Parts: sequence; C-alpha cells; structure tokens
Amino acid sequence: MNSFVFLFFFLYLIGIAAQSNNPNEDDISIDNNVCSPNVTYSTGELTTTSSEPITSMTYPPTIYDCDFECNCTCNWKHDDTTNFKWIVTKGSTLTTSTGPDGDHTTGSRSGFFIHIETSSPAKFNDTARLISPDLIVTNDEQCFRFYYHMFGSDVYRLNVYARINGNLGKALWQKEGNQGNQWLFGRISLRGNIQQPIGQPYQLVVESIVGRGFQGDISVDDLAFNQGPCPVSTVCDFETSDLCSYVNDPTNTIDW
Repeated sequence: MNSFVFLFFFLYLIGIAAQSNNPNEDDISIDNNVCSPNVTYSTGELTTTSSEPITSMTYPPTIYDCDFECNCTCNWKHDDTTNFKWIVTKGSTLTTSTGPDGDHTTGSRSGFFIHIETSSPAKFNDTARLISPDLIVTNDEQCFRFYYHMFGSDVYRLNVYARINGNLGKALWQKEGNQGNQWLFGRISLRGNIQQPIGQPYQLVVESIVGRGFQGDISVDDLAFNQGPCPVSTVCDFETSDLCSYVNDPTNTIDW
C-alpha cells in the first residue's frame, strides 16, 4: 500500500520599510504570485491539474451563469447603445496568432464561447458589452467568476463593471494587453464593491475594447455567480480589492 505524508503550511509575505526621506523610494510591490499547480496522486504515477482555482467547488446554478453551449448568451443581453457586439462562436477566431483554439467549458473546438473580432471593419476603441440580469446588493458574500483569453500582439482591454441606473462608473476588474495563449480564471468579490444601497438593483457588464491591430481578439467563457466567498486561487494579480483571500497580519505596523 502506498502511503503519503501531507505537509500544511502558511505563506507569509514580509516587506520591511526602509528609512528614506523620499516616500517613493521605500515602496515594496509584489504582483502575479503563482503557486505550484494542484497535485493529484494516483497509484504509481503523479499527475497535475489546472492551477486555477485551487479549490474545485460545485455551486447551484443561477440565472447569471452562461457557458454559451446553447450558441447563445443565455440571460445576458448585448448593449444596444453600441454597434459593436460580442460574437458567440466555437473552434477558433477568424484570425491567426490571436484568440483560443477552443472553448474553456469542454476544452475542445466543438465548445462555444464569446469573443470580439478585431479584424476589419473593427476599429480602435470599438466596444462590446454584455449585460447581466438584475442583481440585488446585499450584505452577504457574493462572487462573479469567469474565464478569459487575451492572446495577440494587439490585445487591448477587458473590463467588468457594475452598471447602476445605466451608468458604468469605475471598473470592478480590468485586464489589459497580451496574457498568453491560455484561458485564465477571473473572479470578483462583490460585497462592498457595489456603490449602491442594500436592496437596490444593479447589473454586471462584461466589456471588451478593440486595440490598434487585427491580432487583438479577446474571448470570455463560463460566466458564473455564487452566493458566498470566491473560490481560492493559486494566482493573485491583485486586480481586485480582496487580496485573493490573503489577509494583513493584525500585528503589522503598516499593511500591504
């Protein structure tokens, strides 16, 4: 019988402020922290699984979920105030050296996802938006999850907003530029980030903007919503305010 020893540990990130008269010279920054992939043991061999998210959670379905396998946008709607739209597609996008080779849900060319096509007649700053059904602001933990693909030399920007009374305000989440030929996990902890009173409605908006060339396709898949906290991830790029579930030590003299 095989036996394994499991070691549990906590990771501490420690920064020490220097003594400097210039407040800009003693700043310490950390970005894009990556842990090793999850490891799955089986008899006789070692296999690895995707490193994001770190926990494999199953959540009850909601009206905000969409994997686009219906060849549609489910309960999400296009923003009719823009002429540029997200496209539901499968396989790959029309242009080489940009976009995914398949969807995230099935991991194959037969699965569907949405993308923006940045070839002509698309032009710089064309904007596509997908709008969710109404959500209600609560004091409870809530999470919006999605996967995104931003590969190409001309990739510009992907945003997620909370739309309140028709206004977008400040982005809840933003990513810009080439992120490599891979599907990446995005998440937003909604509690405390919606500038609207408890009990009032808002909508989530997934927005993509065309860059300055044709190799700038941006794709999104597996939109999902859950009550409770966001699942823990092995990668933290600090694009959201929740520090990816890291917490500041209460004995700190200064905080990250």
